[in-house]
Amino acid sequence: MFGSGGRQLGGFITAGSEVVWLKRVANEYAFLVGRLAAVSRHFRNEVSRLLERVESLTLHEPHFPDPLRITPPILIRRLALAPHRAIPPSSFRPIIEDAALHGVSELSFRLTRRTRLPKNVLTVKSLLVLALDTCAVPPWSDVSCPCLRTLRLHRVAIHQDNINKILASASCLETLEMEYCTGHGAGKGCTVESSSVKNLVFRPTLKLEGTVIRASRLRVLTLYTRSRAKSLELAPAPEIRKVYLHISKSKSMKKSMESFRVRAFLDAALKLECLTLRGHAMKVLSYEYEKNPKLTVMFQDLRILSVSLNISSEQEPVFLLKLLESCPNLQKFTLSAAETDNGSDLPRFTDHKDRLPSISCLTSSLEQFKFLGFKPQEYQRELIVYLLTVAKQLKKVGVEFDKRQLAAVKQILSVRTSPMRGHLQSTRETTTWSWSTPDRVSIYSFKGLSL
Repeated sequence: MFGSGGRQLGGFITAGSEVVWLKRVANEYAFLVGRLAAVSRHFRNEVSRLLERVESLTLHEPHFPDPLRITPPILIRRLALAPHRAIPPSSFRPIIEDAALHGVSELSFRLTRRTRLPKNVLTVKSLLVLALDTCAVPPWSDVSCPCLRTLRLHRVAIHQDNINKILASASCLETLEMEYCTGHGAGKGCTVESSSVKNLVFRPTLKLEGTVIRASRLRVLTLYTRSRAKSLELAPAPEIRKVYLHISKSKSMKKSMESFRVRAFLDAALKLECLTLRGHAMKVLSYEYEKNPKLTVMFQDLRILSVSLNISSEQEPVFLLKLLESCPNLQKFTLSAAETDNGSDLPRFTDHKDRLPSISCLTSSLEQFKFLGFKPQEYQRELIVYLLTVAKQLKKVGVEFDKRQLAAVKQILSVRTSPMRGHLQSTRETTTWSWSTPDRVSIYSFKGLSL
């Protein structure tokens, strides 16, 4: 088989080369065994650490089911405290202290009524997420939560001083949710001032009269006011991307419209991508921009716009035209028509028709249009006809209307020269007609929408 001198004969390996090959295989095998041993040791160490970690724990009574070992420490990721009604929340203070020693990163405290929390809730320095529900924060609470990134307050009685202390301490806070909170102080107002918060949800109680938001790094904002509101201030947030603003009808609004200040916020929102204006938000903005023939900014990134519009108002439709002129790349537009008492008070479409050709998005980029609460009155009818006629990129149209107006709506939609696919959906009071072009076979409908 082997030739002389260890040479290779034909396709076979000679004796000399076979020895070299076997040594190489043996060395590689020894190397792999060593690597596997190292990986095995690392895996055993990781498993040991995982076994010392509690992922989630919920307590209804002020004691742990099993004592937490201090050395080596058992790590707790998420701790939820929900005491029974008969158990005083203060009895959970040792539990919070113990959890702090074990590196708890998420803590939630939910009570059945607004009783005071243990004052050490806001002193857990390892916390990343804190959620408080139906409780009260003691005014004298110590605050030290430097790592906090998410704070959720739902039906919490909390004084303005405590809000200020939390926001000052939590320099890394990114998400803040305040819903139906009370007890802010004698001023009947609430101020949120932070240089770190990026996502804010603010939904007040009925009694709140004033709201001030100063958060320069905001990216997403959801904000409501209530009927007793007397003032609103939104400071500029140049990084804002998405806004949902609902300003409720207020008795004081007629007397002091200048107390509702949103314009500076909108003027700075150059990176805005999605804007929703509900309630009387259009009324406030139309007042602030009344003396300006055009907006001073262009929202190049705005793709989605949804507004509630009082068509019987002289100012609101004009402001809508100004806003649309500043959205050259708009793709989705939703218009919710407010109830009007008298059709004779509506403006004439011809009053604004000359301005429509200057709105470039209607002819170049608009792909979807929804009209909620449509009535076949002259202004609304002519507006839809205009869009169906000039919007070259339009792919989907949806109209919500009283079912008695079905024939009129079908006639209006028939002006579209291209073939039309339709879907009809009726409820007891309203009917929805959805339309799409043949190249988009997906048909959509509005289910459960209310104005």
